Amino acid sequence: MRRLSSALGWRHGAMRGLASLAMGGLLQFAGLLAVSAEIESDITPSALAHVESVRLTVIADDWQDYSGRDGRGLYFDVINEVFAGQGVALEYVHQPIRRAIELLKRKEADAVLGVWHHRHSDHQGEYLTGGLPLDVEIVSAVFPRESDWNWRRLRSETGARYAWVHGYDYSSALEIPRQARVPASINGLRMLQQNHIDGFIDDQFYLQKVLRRSAEFSLSDYRFESILIRNMYLAFRNDSDGQKWLAIYQKNMQRLLQQGRLHQLFNKWQLDYEQVKYRNPEDY
Repeated sequence: MRRLSSALGWRHGAMRGLASLAMGGLLQFAGLLAVSAEIESDITPSALAHVESVRLTVIADDWQDYSGRDGRGLYFDVINEVFAGQGVALEYVHQPIRRAIELLKRKEADAVLGVWHHRHSDHQGEYLTGGLPLDVEIVSAVFPRESDWNWRRLRSETGARYAWVHGYDYSSALEIPRQARVPASINGLRMLQQNHIDGFIDDQFYLQKVLRRSAEFSLSDYRFESILIRNMYLAFRNDSDGQKWLAIYQKNMQRLLQQGRLHQLFNKWQLDYEQVKYRNPEDY
């Protein structure tokens, strides 16, 4: 979520490694870097000279209205403002979230957008998170409104059928075996409609957006049961540079909150920052 004053860009499809990202149809998001968190005075450009690269490469999944391939979305808006002011280039690259985390672990990316706190991850210690959450994920089990299935039955009954989107491995957090995985939320809704599964597990707010925009489905036909709440962060690689980027993120997220700017950005995308604001980072 970082911006600079140069060109933005995207490249579609899988990539062998970030070394090849500079080639092809990739554009750069540019923006200006702001100040550091946990530091009493603002970071100046000279203070950033010891950071190995002035480019901050951020990997994002393709989430419409959050981090879309068209370069638009809430997360981009927030991160662009968090890192505005110091002339450090932001480069956004789209990859599936699981692939993105692998790149981060190998230090082939500086940051990944929309990652759970490391306490709730199998990758504890392999990346850095902290400060205010970027967003809150409310995971829901979704059922047809007239169905007699619920979450308690779904997680305990032998033979229960469920699915979630590929790459979002809820099995550890929910303590349930992994079953079917689908390429996108709309596919899970179709499986529910066709009675191929008894329940679908997904991010509640994202799925509700899909339903509101769909000519195929109606939001009123589904019942949502919240089963997991956890904060989502901008995660940084676990090294000295990552610690510096994290400090900047922490300080400027607080500033944007105090100025009311986070609320404005969430409202722009018809989302409510109040659900994020009151989530204690230490609890999630």
